[in-house]
Amino acid sequence: MISLKHVYKTYDSDRHALRDISFSLNSQELIFLTGPSGAGKTTLFKLLSLQEKTSSGELSCHNKSMSDFNLKQMVEYRRKLGIVFQDFRLMTELNIFDNIAVPLKIQKYSKKEISFAVESVLERFGLAEHAKSFPDYISGGEKQRVAIARAVVHKPDLLIADEPTGNLDRKNALSVLSIFQDLSAQGVAVMIATHDEEFLKSTSSRTSIRQIHLDAGQVLKDQSL
Repeated sequence: MISLKHVYKTYDSDRHALRDISFSLNSQELIFLTGPSGAGKTTLFKLLSLQEKTSSGELSCHNKSMSDFNLKQMVEYRRKLGIVFQDFRLMTELNIFDNIAVPLKIQKYSKKEISFAVESVLERFGLAEHAKSFPDYISGGEKQRVAIARAVVHKPDLLIADEPTGNLDRKNALSVLSIFQDLSAQGVAVMIATHDEEFLKSTSSRTSIRQIHLDAGQVLKDQSL
């Protein structure tokens, strides 16, 4: 689905945030992107979400170079992308239903389509009772489930999550991990950035997972677990 070949991302002419990155990402994969702070995980996610461009090398989707995407192609790609942030990034002035509905409204879904899709994910993630609540009045674990629901309500092909359990206790972190496993089993390609390699050991045996370990912008390990 997505392929990186000899990708570099360079800042200030001589500071390589990513060095010679090559790997492919396919549907139904659950990938843990590990590495210490400053390893290049967030930079890689910025490339995958088209927030930034590669300095050199090739980043492609379905064999089409993403550096050559026109505006229409960029919009179509982003419509198939879901992003989960460590700090949730919920809109405090909107209730939970409307927070989840944001991607659908941007894509101009009808009111009927929005209602059906949002109600479905609210039920799926155990959030139905909080539909009219506001972010300031729910727990951290519930906020993260809302953030995930918002990221998948439009049925993306790829979901990227940047340190999604960094602000959660162990119980809520495991609950979020279970959601990611289910999404992967249903055909979504899921990539989770984390600096906590112990988190990988919590993955149940029912899901095959892959670890890509970055350090100083380079892939030091790419293995199935």
